Amino acid sequence: MIISHCSIIIAEAQWSLQQVNSNVQLRDVKFINNFTGWACGENIIFKTTNSGKNWTEQINPAQSILFRIQPVNDSVVYAAGYCTILKTINGGTNWIGLRSGSSPCSGQNFRALWFNDENTGWVCGSQVTMRTTNGGYTFIDSMGIAGSLFDVHFKDNNTGIMSTFSNRIFRTTNSGVDWYLVPLSSSSSTSECYRFSFVGDTGWIATLGDNIVYKTTNYGMSWDSISVIPNGNNEHTYSIDFASSLTGYSGSGIGKIFKSTNGGLIWSLEPTEGFGFAVYNIFALTDSIVWAAGNLGKILYTTTGGGLIVNANELKILALNYALHQNYPNPFNPVTTIRFELQNTEYVSVQVYDVLGNKVATAVKGKKNIGIHEVEFDGSNLPSGIYFYSLSINGNTVHTKRMVLVK
Repeated sequence: MIISHCSIIIAEAQWSLQQVNSNVQLRDVKFINNFTGWACGENIIFKTTNSGKNWTEQINPAQSILFRIQPVNDSVVYAAGYCTILKTINGGTNWIGLRSGSSPCSGQNFRALWFNDENTGWVCGSQVTMRTTNGGYTFIDSMGIAGSLFDVHFKDNNTGIMSTFSNRIFRTTNSGVDWYLVPLSSSSSTSECYRFSFVGDTGWIATLGDNIVYKTTNYGMSWDSISVIPNGNNEHTYSIDFASSLTGYSGSGIGKIFKSTNGGLIWSLEPTEGFGFAVYNIFALTDSIVWAAGNLGKILYTTTGGGLIVNANELKILALNYALHQNYPNPFNPVTTIRFELQNTEYVSVQVYDVLGNKVATAVKGKKNIGIHEVEFDGSNLPSGIYFYSLSINGNTVHTKRMVLVK
């Protein structure tokens, strides 16, 4: 089955929406180049060969949720989940069940995997880490670790890192036979450490509950807390990925994506909340080419490092028929004018958000006639800073722009 989405190009649009399957929570997405990638969720695997313009569902023997997928090359790909480890040697035309069953299956809830090449890899999950050196046809159990194991990464065949529940990081130097605990500095948090990202010996991880970013420059021998991703209350950081030592992205609930261009010290909100889905995984192929996958079968995609958004499926006509202009003056203190144009009489709202994604004001709300409309926005009660204002038509966000308040 082929799932396709239509794409359009709109001035200033930087993110596009790829609607894969609205019934699937996509848990992971990975690409080997600009064009070829795989995504998984529930017990379904999808593949694209054109950057996500079309996604093809691949038949596989999984009976339970798949959490991770890792292509080693364009032929050999591994996937893991509850009760399940899968492999293909022909790009997904055929999937082999190395382990395949239905939940519950004690000790077989695999949450992560990592392969250095076609044969050598590790899989981890509920209190178990396993290593294979023959492409998954046999596995060797390593030292048991209490709790849920969320991610694993190896820089070579000996040295690896693993994240787990209750803010714990483990490290091995003997291929995973033994693991030792590495404390995270300046942390009293008990929040889960979820997903790693490494560029050489430099790595990052963010805690799920309190959004603290930790960084290592010696491949996990020591970690320092460097920042907090400004998610807001009750929001979780599900994923983090750096394509280089400076540029990285993080994903969380309700479509929030944050970007850093200084190694994780400062995070800026990307205006992607209008898509309203939890971002479970981000994959940054380069500093500018990024995919972000989550629930409702949605994937966000950029080739320019993010910025303003376009919903390629649902908002094509809206975006073409309605305009939101840059506020003037900008920067402003404390009053600015926001102008927008309507091709039809519609129910309109213009909402203002801070960089944390919190709605701070409503500039316009109600039914408006065809034509050009202007509204004065007064920021007297707001602190200096960067804000976003979004035009919504009948509840659908069609345009977002940035403005700067300087007092």
